[in-house]
Amino acid sequence: MKKILFTSLVSLFALSASAVDLAAGYNTWSKIEGLKDNNNVSVVIPNASAGLFIDVDGKTISSATISSVSQNYFQVATGYTATINNLVLAGGTTNTTNNSIKIGTSTEANKKNFLGTLIINMGTATTYYGFEVNSGVLKLLESGQTLSNRAFTVNSNAEIHMLDRNNGTSYHTYNNGGTITANGGKFYAGRVVAPNVVIKNGGLVSASNAIRLLSTASASTIDGQLIVAGYDNGSGTYTAEDGITYRTRHFSFRVGNGTNASADADAKVVLNIGENGSIVQTCSNSSMINDFLGQVNVNSAENSLKFQSNIVLAGKGKLTLNSTNAFATINASKEIIANQANTTFYISRHYNDSGVKNGTYSSDSDLVINADNDLGALAFGSNTKLTLSIADDAVFTLGEITTQSGSNGEFTFILDNWHDNSFRIVDMALADLEKISFYEEVVDGETVSHSKLDVKFVETSLGSGDYWVNAVPEPAEWAMIFGAVALGFVAYRRRK
Repeated sequence: MKKILFTSLVSLFALSASAVDLAAGYNTWSKIEGLKDNNNVSVVIPNASAGLFIDVDGKTISSATISSVSQNYFQVATGYTATINNLVLAGGTTNTTNNSIKIGTSTEANKKNFLGTLIINMGTATTYYGFEVNSGVLKLLESGQTLSNRAFTVNSNAEIHMLDRNNGTSYHTYNNGGTITANGGKFYAGRVVAPNVVIKNGGLVSASNAIRLLSTASASTIDGQLIVAGYDNGSGTYTAEDGITYRTRHFSFRVGNGTNASADADAKVVLNIGENGSIVQTCSNSSMINDFLGQVNVNSAENSLKFQSNIVLAGKGKLTLNSTNAFATINASKEIIANQANTTFYISRHYNDSGVKNGTYSSDSDLVINADNDLGALAFGSNTKLTLSIADDAVFTLGEITTQSGSNGEFTFILDNWHDNSFRIVDMALADLEKISFYEEVVDGETVSHSKLDVKFVETSLGSGDYWVNAVPEPAEWAMIFGAVALGFVAYRRRK
């Protein structure tokens, strides 16, 4: 087996007269002349600012050893494919886990020359580096979760594909310690488990199984495209008293860990969906859900968040709608079959709560309306709680309030930051509306209680079945109203 050792800048250029001189920071690039005639060459790159440029198609490097993750680079010429069967850090476990090997150049002028495909067989040993792909395509042949806790960054004109090395299908990443950043580039995997996913500048993250976001320390951001095309059907089932069966990993898209975690911990996970953010979620298993156990802040356009499976506000999840009617329901063909005005949001307890804990349940969800929004229904599970807040200049139009199948019918619906002619219900008979109790939260020191609200259902100009949920004035307010009426009557008599 031929072995080429890059020991210094001088010796490197002596090996190849066709070295590539790139921009600052890409100082020491060279071709491997041995690749022209041989496969399975071994490469060692000890120089701290060295890189390897491959312009021979279909060749294989048996192993590549690098000394400094932060300054070593690989790139493949446009139209070519190369394979590295073993990628080794000379420093082993002493290298910082946050470092990333660079694939391709970030210099815009050079990108068009380095759009080839690099295949790296990760083997079975645990790695201590992530990847930053600036141009071209990186295919990681993975098994055994060797890339757990690594950071991935994929920039414009670049792609990362996580593939099972045994059969070539999409592979999952249990990436519990490293953020996945699609900065204009594309990231493809099977199941994605990550503390953070950051999609920006038109980037894309696609999972053929499920996506779960974990971090309680920093927020995820979707300001590009997120695609979820599958599910995670795990073990650990139990059936609650409402007859509903919960599973540890029974979901397609989840904000929050959900696995052996409390509702309080999951509530700290944050996802921000930007103005250019979009989600397309499909699933072949009709029993899967998309559960928001953390905080989801929506700023995206109408019909930009397309879900085939049910959307569930679970545990202590909080959904804030800063834009109008972003959600829609789609079929398996990704066609919209219902806009948000005909979509149901489900309110459920945290999956890990199989009963009463210290007299309370782990359901304490929030729905915050900061812009005009329409919703088909709110469906409550057993012993669940939802707090609805409506901004002063917003109107929330709801089709109906209902309960989930198997529910015992017990739930708490709290109205907060709410005002007359801001909350409208359009698809319920008055007799059914009057059976529902609305509450306000009363805080007395460290004691929190719920007090039933006096509300009146005021028919809108649209007629029967369309009602504002308004407050009944307090006695002092009645006195002011009657006083104003009386003054008006006196003024009328005087004018007369």
